[in-house]
Amino acid sequence: MREARLYIDGVWRDGASTFEVFDKFTREVIGHAQTADKALVDEAVAAASRAFQSSVIDLAERYALLMSTHDILLRRKDEIIDAMVAETGFTQSDNTSDFNRCVQTLLTSAEEAKRITGEIIPTASAPGHTGEMAFTIRVPVGVVACITPFNSPLNTVAHKIAPALAAGNAVVLKPASYTPFSAMLQVEVFEEAGLPKGWLNLVNGPGGRTGAALTENQGVNFFAFTGGGDPGALIQAAAGMRRTQMEPGNISATIVCEDASLQKAARKCCATAFRKAGQVCTS
Repeated sequence: MREARLYIDGVWRDGASTFEVFDKFTREVIGHAQTADKALVDEAVAAASRAFQSSVIDLAERYALLMSTHDILLRRKDEIIDAMVAETGFTQSDNTSDFNRCVQTLLTSAEEAKRITGEIIPTASAPGHTGEMAFTIRVPVGVVACITPFNSPLNTVAHKIAPALAAGNAVVLKPASYTPFSAMLQVEVFEEAGLPKGWLNLVNGPGGRTGAALTENQGVNFFAFTGGGDPGALIQAAAGMRRTQMEPGNISATIVCEDASLQKAARKCCATAFRKAGQVCTS
């Protein structure tokens, strides 16, 4: 039996309650996840805020941390994919693809951490500004709330966490309740890589309670979300003037051009529609 715990301020914690996690193929209970109530969510946000305000991880350190995370993830590949198969019900090949994409996400984020620069803006062409120069610099936004879906339980989590950390932000992660183990294992990998406490926090629970507590907390400066349209609309409304990166809805709409191969297009559409249900279309 697996157990997905909370990770707050560098400490693995129990929650206010637990919920069952099922094998999506056999429907057997494969473990439990600890649930973060509002008080625990607030603790996680406060820990992220303290870390961000009290210390700085410089660019070279961010690169090294992300590269170390990449190396550890590869070493734990079999363990992580086994957990993904159990909690998603997706095929081994599909989860392996998600794992491989996660590897590339970490590599890309590490490289980009070394290239966070501003711009020189030409102003001399404006009347009265001869000899002047303007420039921009990029600075972290603060605490980033990452809310992720079930259908890419490793790479989509990395898509939120890794760029946020590469840019110098602290993170509070709330993964989908269906797939808490993949997210927990990724947090373990970041911890093993030496990420200082408070910079990455993990809270499990349903969107209606744990997610709502996260969106209501005014200590969050930025929301990064992938998931359904309805929860996306709720998050955007709760964010107000705070910044967001939203990826709601789906990619079901398809346009097939007149000169395209209808058979090839049908195969692609079928595979995309059903592969996340553990089905493979070959006809």
